[in-house]
Amino acid sequence: MNLDPLYLKSLIGKSVHLNTIDNESHYGTVYTVDPISNAFVLVTSAVGSKHIVAIYPYSSIKDCTEATEGPSPCNIITINAPPYEKCDNRKVKLMDWLRKNQVDLHDDDGILKLKDYSVTIESPYGPEQCYCDNTIVLDRIRTLILKMPL
Repeated sequence: MNLDPLYLKSLIGKSVHLNTIDNESHYGTVYTVDPISNAFVLVTSAVGSKHIVAIYPYSSIKDCTEATEGPSPCNIITINAPPYEKCDNRKVKLMDWLRKNQVDLHDDDGILKLKDYSVTIESPYGPEQCYCDNTIVLDRIRTLILKMPL
């Protein structure tokens, strides 16, 4: 299975088929890929207004392919997305907060990028939208984001 972080990130919001080492097949929409616990978070179906979520560790996955047929992806990514104005205000506050804490960063078309590290923070600029290959740096930046005054 391809564990390239950019490839895994590209699967978010897409329908996939996961084949496990137990020869089971699972279909759903990738909600997120967690680099800390090395797991896929997959929304397998929706019942009314509730979604069924399953977590699959990388070690249990034999292969993952983007689905070309079947039902369309669950529209879960944008359900709880805040309005654009709130995201823009949060981005400005987060940039100020990180700079006050000696973190050098710049805005690259709405994506905050930290200099000297491969850290990116995407809209809506919370700890869940913070990505980095280095788990120690990722944890420190997420902790700073959580400590940001509202």
